[in-house]
Amino acid sequence: YFASLGVLDIDPKTEIIQAWHAGVGFKSVGYARFGNYGSPVLKNPHRYYDHAIVGSKNLIPVYADVFGIEESAIVPTGLPRIDHFLSEEGKSKALREFKAAYPQVEGKRLILFGPTFRGRGMKDAYYDYSRIDFDALYEFCGEDTVFGFRMHHFVTEPVPIKPEHKDRFIDLTHYHDGLGLLHSADVLISDYSSIIYEYSLLDRPMLFFAYD
Repeated sequence: YFASLGVLDIDPKTEIIQAWHAGVGFKSVGYARFGNYGSPVLKNPHRYYDHAIVGSKNLIPVYADVFGIEESAIVPTGLPRIDHFLSEEGKSKALREFKAAYPQVEGKRLILFGPTFRGRGMKDAYYDYSRIDFDALYEFCGEDTVFGFRMHHFVTEPVPIKPEHKDRFIDLTHYHDGLGLLHSADVLISDYSSIIYEYSLLDRPMLFFAYD
């Protein structure tokens, strides 16, 4: 979503192509929320798109609804970010960069915690850290496991990692390559975040902690 499209003076000959990040339509967003909280108004940057690319033909009506544009503007090309994610070059680069950034994880199992936010949107987003027993989680990890937290970028409150837990807990919220990070994770714990769909392509175990 690029809000500035609504205020820029764009040449009519300019073609605007939306490369949306979410691969599947499993949550109601954009105009699919019409009439509910968070619905865009009639004139919205989504409606400026000449084309939007999606992952399959089945998603054409879904994203026409989401963006409030005609189905003929939706092009089922697949997502370029996934092509790179699944390529050997992309995988090798992601593993190499993570190893350089966090050498302490090498030779250990990495459990990645990647939930979505709670709240209605960016302004009131949060995650209820009291739902996590950090002391018990630390003991569970033992000497052979590192637990990485990848919080949604809307959540501004940092993960409350105690100094004595820093040898097993790492905050990966601001790691530069969130998608590439998945290659280094042996297990993913999430909820109803769309991260589960990219991770499922790696055919590795997932756990779901959806307390609400």
